[in-house]
Amino acid sequence: MTSWPDITGVTESGGRPRLPRRPEVVVQALSRALKGGVTRSLLVDQIVAETRSDPVRVEGLLGWLPLSHVAWWDPATGELGFDHRTTLYDITVRFAAWVGSQPVPQHETDALLRYTRAVVDSGRGLPPQTAAPGGAPRPAPPSASIATGGTLPPLVPAQLVERIRTLLAALDGSFLERHTHVRAALLALISRQHVLLVGPPGTAKSQLARALCACFADARYFEYLLSRFTHPDELFGPVSIPGLKEEDYRRLTEGFLPQAHVGFLDEIFKANSAILNSLLTLVNERIFHHGRHRDTVPLIGLIGASNELPDPEGGLGALFDRFLVRLTVPPLAGADAFLSVATGSVPPLALPEEARLTHEDLDLLQEAALQVEVPDEIQGHLLALWRAAARAEWSVSDRRWRQAVHLLKVAAAADGRRTLVPLDLLLLEPVLASDPSRNLEVRELILERLGGEGVPRHDLRAQ
Repeated sequence: MTSWPDITGVTESGGRPRLPRRPEVVVQALSRALKGGVTRSLLVDQIVAETRSDPVRVEGLLGWLPLSHVAWWDPATGELGFDHRTTLYDITVRFAAWVGSQPVPQHETDALLRYTRAVVDSGRGLPPQTAAPGGAPRPAPPSASIATGGTLPPLVPAQLVERIRTLLAALDGSFLERHTHVRAALLALISRQHVLLVGPPGTAKSQLARALCACFADARYFEYLLSRFTHPDELFGPVSIPGLKEEDYRRLTEGFLPQAHVGFLDEIFKANSAILNSLLTLVNERIFHHGRHRDTVPLIGLIGASNELPDPEGGLGALFDRFLVRLTVPPLAGADAFLSVATGSVPPLALPEEARLTHEDLDLLQEAALQVEVPDEIQGHLLALWRAAARAEWSVSDRRWRQAVHLLKVAAAADGRRTLVPLDLLLLEPVLASDPSRNLEVRELILERLGGEGVPRHDLRAQ
């Protein structure tokens, strides 16, 4: 068991215990607290019995809960209540964010960082759990009427929203420092769009593609490494010899890209002209042309990977534009993540079978996205970004803008919302940049547009 010494000003104050020293105790206590409907003294007794922790430290943790902006102690009954949208992961992130803001001696900053990371990782690793509402009713946060679509029911079942969150939690546990990539890529596939991963070899690009395919029930996967010598037969299937004898040119596509639900093409910009035209039509129109045949393909989305961006003069601009979401995949930067990968201690991916998304789920999300509203405020932001993109020469086509807004609508529907909120615009960062190196430029412009309104006060994960 890891030894967790006291951290001055956090787990102890003035030489006295203040908060639990062990991150797993924090998460276990918060998990118990989420059940709500109990008095403070009873909750302390329950947590102490389960964790064998110091009652003073448990009292300190419970005393923090009202600072989370989603929990309160009812003065009438003394019972604990939560905003019903709060999840276990949410409350652990809130706690870690608050702890991380506390002043500590310089020599204990590394210990504080390990502590907060361990709290978040422990919360992410446990099964999803949502708070039960309790205590005295409280006014909803300012964004609640927007986030829930007022009194109208959500566009998709709450069970589907939770299944998506379960998939994300499982992916986070196996892909270290890929939090953003996992979310952006899965959102793109759910939106039936395509993803480009740009980065050096050995950064888990192909592994991520296989994992994303596994998020879909009964999905066929096709993977291939392209080179300038790749023959169309290797990608689209061999030409039918019996068909040629009958003067009917057609390909046998079973087991090849035209029959895949998720495709992964490594070194995609090495594609030659013999492949390029068929590939463009397949990914954009979901149609595969061979001879006089026009076959509809079941492709959910294509994931492309490359060590470098395409040559601007190489005639690959049309293919590059087909990838709505473009992500840079850097090597690991954190010491903990590096040691986990280097020592082989990263847990294998385990996606619950019941959480995988079906074709019916995808159709439902597409239909729900059509009903998501784009308020006047968001339209104003989009108009300003459109003008800024033209000035900065981001080369965002009209098609990309339409697809980008649809992506935002799918994100809202998958989050159980009926309308877009300003924070959604941050999803446009890997969409609007003309290449991943300009992502920061796009992000700064979006944040400048949003100001303080983009990050709800009650949502520390967004902050």
